[in-house]
Formats: sequence, C-alpha cells, structure tokens
Amino acid sequence: MRRGIALLLMTALALVGVPARALAAPAQFHILASEDMRALEPVLQAYIDKESKRGNIQISYEGILDIKRALEAETCVYDAVWLSNSIPLNMLNGGQRITNSRFIAVTPVVFAVKESRAEQLGWMGELHMADIVNAVKRGDLSFVMPSVTQTNSGLSAYLGILSALCGNPNVLTVQHLRDEALQADLTALFSGVVRSSGSDEYVAELVKQGYDCIVGSEAGVIRLNRELEASGQETMRLLYPVDGVTMADTPFAHVNKGDASKLEEFIKIQSFLLDAQAQEMLAGLGMRTDLGGLIYPEHYEIFREEWGVRSKSYIGTIVYPSKALISQAQKQYQELFRKPAFTVFCLDFSGSMFGEGKDQLMRAMEYILDPALCGGENIQFTDKDRIAIVVFNTSTVGVMTGAGDESLALFSELRTHFATGSTFLHAALLDSLALCEGYAESVYSVSIVMMTDGEATGDRPSQQRLEAAYRRRDATVPIYSIMFGDASDRQLKPLAEMSKGEVFDGRVDLEKTFRRVRGYN
Repeated sequence: MRRGIALLLMTALALVGVPARALAAPAQFHILASEDMRALEPVLQAYIDKESKRGNIQISYEGILDIKRALEAETCVYDAVWLSNSIPLNMLNGGQRITNSRFIAVTPVVFAVKESRAEQLGWMGELHMADIVNAVKRGDLSFVMPSVTQTNSGLSAYLGILSALCGNPNVLTVQHLRDEALQADLTALFSGVVRSSGSDEYVAELVKQGYDCIVGSEAGVIRLNRELEASGQETMRLLYPVDGVTMADTPFAHVNKGDASKLEEFIKIQSFLLDAQAQEMLAGLGMRTDLGGLIYPEHYEIFREEWGVRSKSYIGTIVYPSKALISQAQKQYQELFRKPAFTVFCLDFSGSMFGEGKDQLMRAMEYILDPALCGGENIQFTDKDRIAIVVFNTSTVGVMTGAGDESLALFSELRTHFATGSTFLHAALLDSLALCEGYAESVYSVSIVMMTDGEATGDRPSQQRLEAAYRRRDATVPIYSIMFGDASDRQLKPLAEMSKGEVFDGRVDLEKTFRRVRGYN
C-alpha cells in the first residue's frame, strides 16, 4: 500500500510542476499519459497494490503537444505511454521507437446536453450532425468543447464532425477540406463554442457551474452524470449522431530504448490492464471493454439508457484520415474555423519582477506572440483574433492592443516597459475587464490571462468592485492566472472560482504552461 501512496504523491507533485529529478527516489518505470486519462489511474493503482514487491511507478500527465514533443525528442525519460487516443502516436515525426501498442478499452466521443434542453430541441431520438449545426445557426445551442489543438478528445471530436459533415466518406481528402459549404458549416458550428478547455475535467466542472452542452468522451459524461445525480443536479443526455462518431481507443505502448528489464515490466503492466480484473474496473469507470464497443449485460447499470447511452445498438464510427490530412485539418481549424479570441494578457511588472522574473516572462510572451515560434503547434494568433496587453505595478502603466497578426509589434512595445513598484493586481484586472466590453461572447472567445510572481498589494476597493461585477453577472470573462516566482494561489484561486477560470503553475516551465493556457482561450 505504501507504493500506492507513493504513486498518488508523485502524481500530485507532477500536477504542481515538481520535476521528476526532485522526487525522493527515482521511478523504476515512468509512464506518460494524456491529461484525460487521470480518471483511469485507479486501474494502475490496482496493479501496484497487486505487485507490491515492485518499485515505484511514476505517471506524468501532459497535453498532446507536450506528449508529441517528448516522444519526438532524441532522449526520453518515459518507458511507456498510455493515451486516450492513438492519434498522437500516428502523428509522430521521428524520435522514440514506439512498440507493443495494444488498445486497452474504448469510448465514443459524443455531444451531451442537459435532459431538459434535449427535450426542448427534440433530440430524444435519432440525430444527425447537421441538426447540431443548424441549432447553432439558429442561436438555439452553444457548447463547451475540449481544445482541438491541445486535447485528444477535442481533436477526435473535430475529426468526427469533419467526417460526418462530409457524408462520412471512406477516406477524408484535401478536396473535402476545400469544400466551401463544409467550411461554412464548420465555421458556423464552432461559433457556438462558449468555452474551449484544455482538459476534460475542466469541461465537467463547467457543467456543474451551469453550462448545459458539452463535447466529451462517453466515459467522462457517465462519470459526470453520477456526480450530478448524487448532488441532485440535472443530468446530461448523451448524443450520438447517426452519421458517425470517433472512438477513443486508449493505447498502451512501450517506449523501446533497448532495456530488457523495462520491456519485461511493460509487458506485465499491459497484461494486467488487459486481464479480467482491470477490464472490470475500466467498465466500472464507464469504459467499453470490448474493442468493438460492445457492452456486456452485467454493465447495463453503468451504461444507462435513460441517459441516452447507446448500450444495445451499433454505433457508427469514422476511419481516421492520414497524418498529413489531420495536420492540414488542424491548421484549417486554427486559421479558419476556430471562433476568434479576444485575449487580455495582464502582466505583473512590479519591482519583484526585476531581473530573472521579467526575463522569464518576456521569453514566454515572445514564444506566444511570435508565430514563427508557436505556429508549428497550431496555437498562434491569427488576423481574426484580437490581443490586449495590460502592464501593471502600482497602477496600470501600459495598455497595448492589436490584431493577432500584429502580435510581434505588440511584443516589441512590451519590451520598453520596466519592472518597478507594487502589485495592484485587482485594479489591473478591472482595467482588463473594461477592455473586454464590446467584444461579444457570441463572436469572440473572451478571456484574461494574468501572470504574477507575488501576492496583491492591498487595494480593497478595486477587489470589491471586481467581485461585485462578477456577483451581478456584469462579467462572465474567465480569469486564467499563471503563477511564477514567489506567487501563491491563496489570492488567485478565489479569482478562478469567481470567474470560472483556472490557476496554472508556470514556475518550472513557463512556455509549457502557456501552451496549456492556449487550450482555454
């Protein structure tokens, strides 16, 4: 059991950015998992409990961009990967040798709406993807979706939508992507995205906070419905467009570096995951354990038909296109179909930032504002986007605004500012919020990204005005805070809760944190 506790501790440390080398004892076996696999960790815990004589197993959770980076690198600390979908493995360009991949379980990627909304929309029976597009066009539907560029489930959903709107061809081609009617439908559909999320867990939290339509995995929605039902809240109805959905296949694969002992350990873990005990646990977590998607009668209680779960009928699935086609589709999403963003970067230039703190912030801002640095990862701003930068210390000392394709000019202007004074972050947030007025959420994905290395200097009137705006719902703009230096989340977590935002820790790798944050705005 001690090793089980060690796994949970190491996972928690990974979440706050503690590097593997800082742990008390090196892991004997290091697994790289996608963010949306956290819910399945109890299955690996069961392996550790069963094989307690074995050493520690460490799990690191990453988004698909950082998974791709890690596996394409010349050297790699990981011994295995467990992903929610095989797409990232198929998208690799060189790097590590990935072998012995086996699908562990499957789950469809679906739309889900609150039961009352499903009834209002007449979606209690057969549904086509065009019905969803038309509902968005009429203004009857908006939804929360995991990031297409940052998450497996978001990318899987996007490919399923593409295929369905093309008539579910045997193979998607470049000609399909060039179709103007398809492009118009995709632009219309994604205009309905009210929040983009860097993780499935965050999507679930937004439902609890009032949003009524999401995109996510079937297993994730089943787990969410259990929580909603237990707390007396309205559950979600799962929707499976008859023109096809994507099926996430959770591959577990070996990162083969020629170490026979690591391969032996890998095979033991993989065999356990495919054995009856683990498969039963996976079914209990809402995963389909038959690789064809079949649900066994003893699990009907988990896959409940009253939630719309299709437990007894065939689910049409799509065939994934080529690596080149997926790359092209991602590029088109970022540049053409994605809802434009209005992002306010609220940057702490107080005296404590002088020196290394400011240098670190400037490197991160250059990375996110220079398309040559971030464009290859499909997180760059485009000419449709709008950017504002608010520089603050004792007060707001600079405001820069421009279109997304003017981002380098904004960075050049940012370089003229110096770090001095105190940290009046609430006043700066009020100024940032004021800049968001006029950017309708029906047209833009509006958000504030705040970066600070310390705690706010006392400015109670500004804090009270900011809190009052959110209490009155004059403001719905999420605040995403990035900590570095000596920053504490004590003052930042209430801002996230108030605005339905998030707090990120950028103290280990600020650029990596920026990549994560881009999944949310």
